[in-house]
This record gives sequence, structure tokens and C-alpha cells, in this order.
Amino acid sequence: MRFRPTKLQIYTFVASMPLIGFVLNYILYNDRIFHNINVWLISFPLLLLIGTLSWATHIMISDKIRVNYPGLNQSGLRIVLLAFCLIPFMSACVIFIFILYDSFEILGYQISMDDLKMGLAIGFSVNLVFETLYETDYILEKYKESVEDKEAAHQMACNPLPPRVQKPGS
Repeated sequence: MRFRPTKLQIYTFVASMPLIGFVLNYILYNDRIFHNINVWLISFPLLLLIGTLSWATHIMISDKIRVNYPGLNQSGLRIVLLAFCLIPFMSACVIFIFILYDSFEILGYQISMDDLKMGLAIGFSVNLVFETLYETDYILEKYKESVEDKEAAHQMACNPLPPRVQKPGS
């Protein structure tokens, strides 16, 4: 699997990751995010690193599914496979973050079920919005390709090749 994000995927990641990092830090540390500089110096870069790795893997999983099921007529199957692959992956990443922070007591964090539920809800919501956007972009691109193919086929049918010119003496 290769890592080949689209421009849309790059732009949405760059635009959303700081906000996601802020929200996750708020879940982890509540209002300490506003009073403790270490949240910004330690936790924010760590979440950015984990988020980047998670996003890159997410892109590779999505690409693999789209390569194996590229057709417009396979959209339903592709969406089901994306859901069955990406929801557990996203959940594992969120759980990993909370367990990592709790296990290493990063800035004194102690895990709570409420924090975990909120983190999972945020992760699910973000993934739902962006995966819907990415799949819509993919379907529109495939539709555009199919229209162009139909137009090319129509042009070929309407403009047959000129008759073959015969050489003198043949």
C-alpha cells in the first residue's frame, strides 16, 4: 500500500487537525489547557504525531478499498467496507491515545469512561464527516470519468474513420 492522499484529504487534515488536537486536549485536561503551557508543549505535538500516523493509515486503508472496488456500481460495497474497516481502526486509535496518556500519566492524566466516550464520539463524528466528503469526491470523479468515456465513445461512433486511401497500382 502506498500513501497517496488527494489534495482534498491534505487540505482537510491540515485544516482540521489543530481543532481536533484542541478538542482532545480539552477532553484530556479540561480547563488546564488554558493555564498549563505543558499541554501545548507536550500533549499537542504528541496528539499531532499520533493523528498524522492515524490519518496516513486511514488514507492507505481507504485507497486499498477504492483500488479493489473502483466502480460506481461498487459504491455500496465500498462504503460498507470502509465503515467496517475505518470505524474499528478509528476506535482503536482513540482508545490507544487515552490508554497511552493514562499508562504514562502524561501531565497527570487519569482515564475515565466519560473521557473515552467523548473521544470516541469526536473520532466517529470527524471520520463520518470527512469520509463522506472523500467518498463523495471519489464518486464525482468516477462519474466525470464515465461521462467523458461515454462522450468519447459517442464521438467515435459519430465520426467514423475516413476510408482507407489505396496506393496506385494496388
